Amino acid sequence: MTDQPPILLVTRTLPEAVEDDLQLYFEPRLNGDDAPYEEDEIADFAADAAGMVVSPTDPITAQVIENLDETVRVIATFSVATDHMDLSAAKARGIVVTHIPRDIPGRDGDASWSEAAGRSLIDNLRAFFDGREPADRVV
Repeated sequence: MTDQPPILLVTRTLPEAVEDDLQLYFEPRLNGDDAPYEEDEIADFAADAAGMVVSPTDPITAQVIENLDETVRVIATFSVATDHMDLSAAKARGIVVTHIPRDIPGRDGDASWSEAAGRSLIDNLRAFFDGREPADRVV
């Protein structure tokens, strides 16, 4: 990664430990009140961001993807499913999409799903920004 941490739009509140860990590697733009963004607001909030962390309640449609700045190169969803995202539109724009695997590798009995999912999400983002292939790449 570069000297400046990549800016990430984080559309919804994540578990505190995940948000804390994101701040170790990135410059997250957190959604302080956790109100869902409207479809037409997402691109505005993502202005100049290198990537986005979205939730399954975020409609990442072809229109949203079309309106994103060229700076957005990766979208990581804090979910197993990707049906809230237009994967074809992301692929056409050259945007990498990652998700949380159903069976999270390295999850031990002491970690909650959200903690393990957070580690997986951050590992995928770090791999992308370090120039490596994210383990849980969808597109």
